[in-house]
Amino acid sequence: MSSVGRLLCFSRYLLFLCSLCS
Repeated sequence: MSSVGRLLCFSRYLLFLCSLCS
């Protein structure tokens, strides 16, 4: 469960960075 939550948090962070770049 914790690894899944961490993955979701990481993907959300990546999406945030992507939106900042573009």
